[in-house]
Formats: sequence, structure tokens, C-alpha cells
Amino acid sequence: MYSLVNIATLVRDLARLPRGDAVAADLLHTFALDRASLVALDGIDVDANAAAARAELVAAHRARPRALAVLAAASDVADDLGIDAYAAASDALEQSTMFGVDEVLRFVRHDVLTAAWDGTDELGVARFPRALDVIGDGILAAWTGDERVGGVWREWVRATAAPPADVPAPEVVDAVASLAPASAYAPVPAEWSLHMHEACWALHLTGRLRDAAVTQLHALRALLAVHAPQQPPLRAVSAVTAAVHASLVADLLDDDTHRAMTQPVFRLVP
Repeated sequence: MYSLVNIATLVRDLARLPRGDAVAADLLHTFALDRASLVALDGIDVDANAAAARAELVAAHRARPRALAVLAAASDVADDLGIDAYAAASDALEQSTMFGVDEVLRFVRHDVLTAAWDGTDELGVARFPRALDVIGDGILAAWTGDERVGGVWREWVRATAAPPADVPAPEVVDAVASLAPASAYAPVPAEWSLHMHEACWALHLTGRLRDAAVTQLHALRALLAVHAPQQPPLRAVSAVTAAVHASLVADLLDDDTHRAMTQPVFRLVP
């Protein structure tokens, strides 16, 4: 599932989503919301038809189990073009997302908007239920490209000039923004997951997960801008997510781990 601890999965999926940049932008606005903003959003009248449209869109864009989606896509491509099914499966796997819009909405409501709830995780009661719906509908519209449910959120952001969350580690985002589209990213090392696990624990234990998530989203937007209109290669996404995490806990990682996580990006900076 998408979570603050596993933000790299969400970043990877947004990098593959056609409207990933719009979703990232809305998430950054969501991270910046304070109590006053939630109170204001909770007082907005919502279209009576929004609930039905919301349910329809979530059902239509809920991710299929990934293995089934890949196998179906591979079979279709192989049949249509007469190519090797393994190659088709590999291509389909690279383009598919791990999760769907229902997971990103759960992430927004329960991981990002913790201030909108009273009680514990097990017995949480929404303090600002209408605000949760308005914000969620904006994310849903960005993910699906269907603005039937996103207009209230979009208008509120525009009318209030609501800013995105400030980037906690601008140096790594600036480095990503300076990269060339043709940069020769190194293959993802076998140790990538171990290094990310170590950095995630450091972020969790020091209370920096939200800072890391915000920096990851800013860095993703920078990477998408570098490669637009094409998708960035997945090895670029992996390099950037590792560099962001390592930069946020540079004071806690050993030198070798920090270097291994940051140099695939920083060595490419002009």
C-alpha cells in the first residue's frame, strides 16, 4: 500500500501515471494544509452528485491485482504483434502501477491528513469529513483526469492562492532539476532496497517521514519536468528516490551508504 514509510512506491507509480505530475502537485498542496484550511474546506457546500461520481470513478480506476494486469497486457500484446510474451510482460510490468486510486485516497485521508481526525487509528473519527471529501475529490480528479468531482478543490486552491508545502531539502531537488534528459543513469544496484530500508527506518525513528515525502514529491516533479513529455526511466526514479532519502538522513547514514545512495544523481549534475 501507499504510505509515508513506503513513499518510494507512490513516487514510482506517479512517474508512470500520465497525470502523475498533477497528482503530485495536489498532494503537495494537501501536505501544506493547516487547521484553518481544513475548517474552511469543511464549510464548503459539496455537489449532491459528488458521492455517486466519486464511487463510480474509484471503482473504474481501482488497480487490478498487478500480476493479472501484466499477464493480460502481455497476452494481448503478444497476440497482436506476435512478439515474445516475456518481453511483453516486462514492458507491461514497467508501465503498470503497483496500486490504484483507492489506495492513494486512503493515503491522503489517513497518512497525510492526520490533523483531520480525532481518536486513534483503530477508533478514529473524522473531525472535518467534508474537507476530507473535497480534498480527496481533487486527488481523484487529478488521478483519473475526470473533473466531475474535482472542481470544488481546484477552485478553492485557486481562490486562496494556497501554496504547496515548502521543500525541506531543496539542494537535492535543485540537483534533479539541473539534470539533462539524456543523463546516463546507472543501473539500479542490488543493494538499493537494503539502503532504502535503512534510510526509511532512520526517517521513521527521527520523525522525518513527512519531510521526506514532501521532498520526494518535489523531486519527482522536477524529474518529470526534465524528461517531459516523455516518462523518466525507472532507473532515474530509483536514483532520485534514494538520493532524497539519503539527503534527509545524511547525519545518520554511514559514509559508504550515503555515497551509494546519492552519487547516482549527484555525479550527473552539470
